[in-house]
Amino acid sequence: CIIENMNNKVINEKLVVAPIETIIKVNENEVNALFPDIYNSLKIELYCPICKEKRVFTCVSHDKLGYDLNQSVSVRNKSVLTKSNMLIIYKFCCEFGHNFKMIMETLGQGELIKIGQFPSPMFLSNKINKDIFKILDEKEKQYYLLSVKSHNNNLNIASFLYLRRVFESLIEKAIKKTTTNFEGMKTKEKIKQLVKEGLLNDLLKNNGYNVLYTLLSDGVHNMTEEQCQEQYELLKSAVEIILEDEIYIRNLEKRKISIGNLLSNKNSEK
Repeated sequence: CIIENMNNKVINEKLVVAPIETIIKVNENEVNALFPDIYNSLKIELYCPICKEKRVFTCVSHDKLGYDLNQSVSVRNKSVLTKSNMLIIYKFCCEFGHNFKMIMETLGQGELIKIGQFPSPMFLSNKINKDIFKILDEKEKQYYLLSVKSHNNNLNIASFLYLRRVFESLIEKAIKKTTTNFEGMKTKEKIKQLVKEGLLNDLLKNNGYNVLYTLLSDGVHNMTEEQCQEQYELLKSAVEIILEDEIYIRNLEKRKISIGNLLSNKNSEK
């Protein structure tokens, strides 16, 4: 994953939430953006996983390893354009004292690669939909987080594999609600029967569940890493919407029961 044309805003949210091994390209006019003379002039607005909302993170230090200390600061800074194997370690802090660190390595020819970050990029973005955790069991949560983590680490086929496991788990849960014998059926046949019995909601019409399953399976077996990367966010959103809709339906049923009980109690008081 290569990020170009940063418009002098080299260290920004786009880079921080990008996967490990993301490469950025800088030119001579952008070098100073890597090394601000005043640390706290470098600020990034990010999702803080501890505050659980957007915060402004301020750079409190940037350490350079592998540089010739006998050279002037300006010469050392410009050496990132030509030399490789130098490290830049950034430390940021939000206004509530929560930190994150990011490590960049020079590759020469004006390229730098992100080789490390803590917390992980996925925890500093809004890519994790924690609302759906209300309906996922522990194994499903693990699959979901592994899917997001794999995507952030450019392991895009793996991200499809784990996302498909979340989807398959939803199908297995629906199967437990019916007495139909599914022995010998393929997954697509199971899905058709479950939709027919109303055990999968009608959010995805026109054979949508099978289309989604086919796309996830194609990612695991037939697609390239690049193709999986391009389609991941769309398919992840589709799975999340199914879960969000299920949460809404469950909450609606609870409200109906509560209102029914309330009205029944009022009626008995007469």
